[in-house]
Amino acid sequence: MDAVPANSRRKGLSVKVLLYFADGFSWQYLEQRPFLDAQSADRRPLDTLLGYSSTIMPAILTGGWPRETGIWTEYYRDPRPTSAVQKLLSRRRLRWLQVPTNLLRLVYFRVARRAGRGMEHRLRIPLALSNQFERHPIKYDQFPPLGLDVPTLADLFAERGLRVLFRYVKADADKELESAWLSEHLDDADVFFFYDPTLDSWGHRLGASVDALGDRIDALERFLARAWAEAVERSGDVEMLLFSDHGMTNVTSTFDLFERLSGFELGTDYLVFMDSTMARFWFPDEIRRHKVLEVLTDLPGRVLDEDQKRALGIDFSDDRYGHDVLVADEGVVFHPNYFAGPFLHWVRKYPERAMHGYMPDAPSSRAIFLRCTTDLGRKYPEPTSVRDIFHVISAVTGAVDAGLEEAALR
Repeated sequence: MDAVPANSRRKGLSVKVLLYFADGFSWQYLEQRPFLDAQSADRRPLDTLLGYSSTIMPAILTGGWPRETGIWTEYYRDPRPTSAVQKLLSRRRLRWLQVPTNLLRLVYFRVARRAGRGMEHRLRIPLALSNQFERHPIKYDQFPPLGLDVPTLADLFAERGLRVLFRYVKADADKELESAWLSEHLDDADVFFFYDPTLDSWGHRLGASVDALGDRIDALERFLARAWAEAVERSGDVEMLLFSDHGMTNVTSTFDLFERLSGFELGTDYLVFMDSTMARFWFPDEIRRHKVLEVLTDLPGRVLDEDQKRALGIDFSDDRYGHDVLVADEGVVFHPNYFAGPFLHWVRKYPERAMHGYMPDAPSSRAIFLRCTTDLGRKYPEPTSVRDIFHVISAVTGAVDAGLEEAALR
């Protein structure tokens, strides 16, 4: 979807606003190379949140913590009755079929994802546990990508009657064609919102390296420089914001958490959702919780206490995201997990060269913020966190008075 229809109460803007969300653009890349040096008036690192894009995008759209948006991880616990297939394959004589069945599920997941089917994401989860979890219906190629119970940027734009065009830039899309699209539509909207997963997608495959990602960073820089120049020439007053949701961390080692938990029965003694960098646990009782947590004390990660959950904004009043959360140390990934070679006993090599989803204070986790403006005197909140991007956008589209910067960031 490219367009968000104009509101009939449109007031319009005297300033043209270009917003570019570059998923996975790490602050460390800007530390290692020049980027829009001639155009940018401000650049800075941003603290991220604990989680993945499914965590951070709602925070960018609302300015809220996960506890406030209601969205933390992509998957959450929502038990359903056991299916007939699950019951059949749980029989002792047929358990050998679970591994090939899960392999077929993984193959079908990849096919179905390309086809845009709706429920394919459940296929990532081992069949025996698939009735335990549900997924938030996030669609990154739409704006907003999911419905939220709190006001979002989409609501803000609509209330102000702004014309908005959203553009999903496919990974490795030809930036020359994107420039041509913007040139054609530059007079059709007040606000342009681009979402580009290129650096995230290729960062996973090639590593968190300026050298490996240089061509793609160059292409983005050329696109933004051209967009800036044309917007200034045709519109006069322009604000252009480039921002990301998180950094990227090179994978240095893997840890087999399932092997560590081999003395316990999954689904009976504990339930876990195993991401690459986080494991979220549920327990049937305190006795088994204590026993499982005992074996998690000497490994490359930490189990969050209640104070840490509160500080990270994930202190939910219910347990849909887990009773306990284990976070891997920076650069370590839990493998096997439900996302990379999941539930296949013979798969041991982790396929990604870089990952994210570590503690926000990890140096490689920092996101970016970069501002280009034709009016250096125009006040706006100075962001320190990805949550503050909402307030900056609110300011440049006319919401925050110059004297209220700090109040807006509280």
